[in-house]
Amino acid sequence: MDTEIDPRGDAVLILRIPNSQVFSWPDGQKGGGKGKKGKKEKNHKKGKKGKKGKNVLREFEAAAEPGLDRPAPEPELVAQPVADPDFEPAGGPEPDLETAAENMHEPEGSPAELAEARPTSECCKETRSPSFSHEEPREVKFRVSSSHLSLASPVFRIMLEGPLKEGVLDGQSPRELFTSEWDTEALRVLLNIIHGRHRAVPKSVSLETLGKIAILVDYYQCHEVTEVFVDLWLKALEKDFPTSYGRESTIWLFVSFVFSHSAIFEKTTELAIKESQGPVETMCLPIPGGLLTMVESRRIVAIAQIFGMLDRLRNSLCADPVKCSFECSSMQLGSLVKEMHVQGLDSFKSARPFYGCSIKWLEQTISNFRTPHWSNVDSFYRHKCTLDDTIKPAMREILETLQGIKLGIDWSCGDQK
Repeated sequence: MDTEIDPRGDAVLILRIPNSQVFSWPDGQKGGGKGKKGKKEKNHKKGKKGKKGKNVLREFEAAAEPGLDRPAPEPELVAQPVADPDFEPAGGPEPDLETAAENMHEPEGSPAELAEARPTSECCKETRSPSFSHEEPREVKFRVSSSHLSLASPVFRIMLEGPLKEGVLDGQSPRELFTSEWDTEALRVLLNIIHGRHRAVPKSVSLETLGKIAILVDYYQCHEVTEVFVDLWLKALEKDFPTSYGRESTIWLFVSFVFSHSAIFEKTTELAIKESQGPVETMCLPIPGGLLTMVESRRIVAIAQIFGMLDRLRNSLCADPVKCSFECSSMQLGSLVKEMHVQGLDSFKSARPFYGCSIKWLEQTISNFRTPHWSNVDSFYRHKCTLDDTIKPAMREILETLQGIKLGIDWSCGDQK
């Protein structure tokens, strides 16, 4: 036994393919910058809807409905090749079709694995190593108490007591529960908390470890039992809170969502809205698809408002009567048109949904627009009107209304995941 969480436990939790979780941020993916105009980066993956613990419960509960007899799944029919009597092989012995059929891999479908019903994200497969070192165990076993698991997690309770329950309690050997692909240390920390072994729980953890624990808590729906420890960990980590959008801010976003930390959640979603250049890179974190859509929608709307403001300013400078003078409006109009062309904004504004363009980059670019200095022929003083003074108030009005998403107001935990 690898870890005796409960030496007298009546169950063994077997972790298959441990330590396969990797939070990989795509190369060259930076917040607040400018990428290729109108194109989404090839390595940028939209977040998928992770199957949450509540969805797993729905599947188990649906299987428990009375009056539904579920027949055993029929084996797949594999089409056998038909030999061509006129075909002569170029050389070598003719393959034995019966031996080949016997060696074909059949899909696994044990009751324990079906009860777990755990999905595997396609993007996670890309980061997973295809081979394992001889030092890396393919399985890690934890001796646990089924009663503790059932009390802390409704998902474990269904696995132990539901219609698809795993293992058989015969009074001699412990029941076997199966799970896969979790981080070993994160799972060990969670099991120690569930079993009340609080002295074995670390007083502080890294942000990455907390992200992996959050995945477990989210899947097994054991928020209440971990609440006290999570608050301590978050307080220790907040001093290193990121100031820009990227890998760390995305982990913070997921952690704050799982543990309902509204202040951190609002900050991280605001960073994503202002500094992402497209859909949020989830790194396979099970962030709800509806939440990702809301973040991306706010980014697109804000950028469209900024471009709309520039168009209205250009139209007003072309109109008569002018606010100051013909010379003043002509100077500002020429400066605006030229700077938009030089910075490539004309091509960006027609490339909705503005992939490769962030609100932060757009704000910095516009604030750096150059304004020509000139004076009237009958005066030695520089003319006071500038393009920057005309744009700043309108830009400030747009940015002041741009805020992060508020838990319980803009997004509720009961919304579609």
